[in-house]
Amino acid sequence: MNLVEAASGDNSQLVVYAALPGVLLPLISSFRAKYKEQNLHITYLSGHPVPICEKIRAEIKAGIPSADIVIIPQYSLMQLEGEMLLQRYESPELAMYPKNFYDHGGAAFALEPTGLLYATSLVRETDLPKTIDELTDQRWRGMIAMQSVTRMTEGMLGLFFLASFRRVLDEKQWHNFLRRLATNVRPVTYDCLHHMKDATKNGKHAISFPGALRIESLKETGGVEPFFLSDLPPTAILRSVGILKKALHSNTAKLFVDFVLSKEWQTRLGETREGMVPARPGVQSSYWVSSPLSKGLMIFPDINEVRQVERFVAAYKETGLE
Repeated sequence: MNLVEAASGDNSQLVVYAALPGVLLPLISSFRAKYKEQNLHITYLSGHPVPICEKIRAEIKAGIPSADIVIIPQYSLMQLEGEMLLQRYESPELAMYPKNFYDHGGAAFALEPTGLLYATSLVRETDLPKTIDELTDQRWRGMIAMQSVTRMTEGMLGLFFLASFRRVLDEKQWHNFLRRLATNVRPVTYDCLHHMKDATKNGKHAISFPGALRIESLKETGGVEPFFLSDLPPTAILRSVGILKKALHSNTAKLFVDFVLSKEWQTRLGETREGMVPARPGVQSSYWVSSPLSKGLMIFPDINEVRQVERFVAAYKETGLE
């Protein structure tokens, strides 16, 4: 029995929880269209990564049905994996992907370039900080915003973005950077990255981070542009898909994972204007024009960084960051 036939035993049902703005509906529509003869009924919930994970934990603890498929940043799936809440599925499509894209935390299907943004109404590109050290200069006091690195009510991207600086700084330099950021800059913090980006676009902040560097969607929004530091490699997170261990519709979930990783959907993803880069090697993204990314991307966080969340939070609190 092939997977399509096996999926019929799931009563054509699938439940998806996702943090995938701009891409979720096209993905679900494309999946249903490919398997239109199966007349799939897909229920989905869209939200932020942390609330989604909390909902899953609460539902499993209460013994009630939860999602089949979870689409969130890889770091969140790594956490669910560490809690033994994911099942391992060796999709045949994985043979086309780098091993670190599926070693931990489900399977990565998209790269999301992530970094610093600036408000074009407040600062000229030539006046932007060029290095990590310049980013913490007192001239930027009260002008920088970032996602909270201690509250983590909606996501943990800010926490891991600052943690990624440890890859280019030694431990002493990293702690000194945190202290300078807290003391010299005193950044305003947000829980929601969308609120932070909108505030930057409207001229409330000169610089904000981390932001999704989706060039096309930034152009449509207007008012904000990405920039890069010379001593920090261009960075990206992975958007991944996973199957819960207690999925009620496991076969349909596996069919969905195969589709997300397939060349068919990856090619379509590369044509969307949301700006996520297809993770499948060889698939081109015609919209991506940012030359600093031509040398490659530093993917963060890795599994070891995910396992050190408490350590990072303690370091941030100790230096006075929120």
